[in-house]
Amino acid sequence: MTLSNHRIAVARASRRIATAALVACAGCTSVADRSVRHEETGVNAVFRGESLGFREYQARSREMIAKTRLDLRDARAAQIVEANSPFELAPGVGCPAGRARPHAKGAVLIHGLTDSPFQTRDIARFLNSRCFLVRSILLTGHGTVPGDLLSVDYGEWVKQTRWALQGLAAEADAVYLVGFSTGGALALHASLEDGAPKALILVSPALKAKSRLDVLIPIGARVTRWLEVAPDDDYAKYESFSSNAAYQVYRLTGELEKRRATTPLAAPVFVALSAEDGTTDSEETLAYFSRLANPASRLVLYASGAPRFADARVRVVPAARPGERILEQSHISIGASPENEHYGRGSTYRNCKHYLRDAEAWKLCKTASPIPLGERGIPKPSGMIFARLTYNPDFEGLTRELSEFLDRVDARK
Repeated sequence: MTLSNHRIAVARASRRIATAALVACAGCTSVADRSVRHEETGVNAVFRGESLGFREYQARSREMIAKTRLDLRDARAAQIVEANSPFELAPGVGCPAGRARPHAKGAVLIHGLTDSPFQTRDIARFLNSRCFLVRSILLTGHGTVPGDLLSVDYGEWVKQTRWALQGLAAEADAVYLVGFSTGGALALHASLEDGAPKALILVSPALKAKSRLDVLIPIGARVTRWLEVAPDDDYAKYESFSSNAAYQVYRLTGELEKRRATTPLAAPVFVALSAEDGTTDSEETLAYFSRLANPASRLVLYASGAPRFADARVRVVPAARPGERILEQSHISIGASPENEHYGRGSTYRNCKHYLRDAEAWKLCKTASPIPLGERGIPKPSGMIFARLTYNPDFEGLTRELSEFLDRVDARK
């Protein structure tokens, strides 16, 4: 057998094993069972807002969320609708007006897969304090029930991003795109397809999946509808994860990879990510950043070690904080303030999805105090129970770096 044939045989065997694992996983014991929330509502798979202004889009989104959410039975109902709805923050009194349009600067914020606009609030507030008109959109399939990601197509997210970008361009002289994870991929996709914005801000951008088994995602989408079935006790995002959701990001990043290889990006880019990111491939992001020529671009890398880079545009920040029981930064922590009312230090919410199939560890993760915080998929000492870190203890430092970046962008003609 030739080396080439051997590799083909190994690949086929690996696919058979992975497919069998996916089939088995569909029936795995979990701390949660499927319910009505894992079925589609029928009203959130297609973006129908092309003809709407942003405020009408906001109103329709709120109405849809209020009609379809299944957890609006207590005093938190208004809070839950607010967290999941698209929002706008107008510049304050004293902010300069634009020369050709009502506002000088505007930013479109795009959340990640299974998230909601709430995930962008801390960075949105920071940008608004710098006189930005801020608009955060709700991606199609999100904000209602996890089942609404069963058939959505990533083309709807691309269409929606373009609509938001065009709408803001009519309101602000300079437009910025801000994206977290999948939102970062969409922001970069729009920049390469429709022309560069004034600048890009990417937080834990999803340029490539962390897992080397991501090539099997299309198989998984045909084998089982759900990769993870979770209690969904985070009111600001889905914790259940459908196969189609993973498949659509796989398609988006595949298309984006081709565009990145052929289309140069001239706009300055600010990137923040964790070296120990357990969801996306931080090495891929670092490699792409190294090929960006704009001298104003900056990258902040949170790392438990002390990696060195010849590129002076890269700043490494220690991720581990033993005094705070923080082991490393996670994919989801970078853009959230420690003061965040839901994900911050004082919150009662804990992300324990890495123990979905271990009821005892799940319970300990949810109740133990104090508890270490870190990233899933990163080796831990034997027997350690930890929760996934949901906030950035260095958020103030991150915004200082971002302020310097914005100053440099403002100074450019």
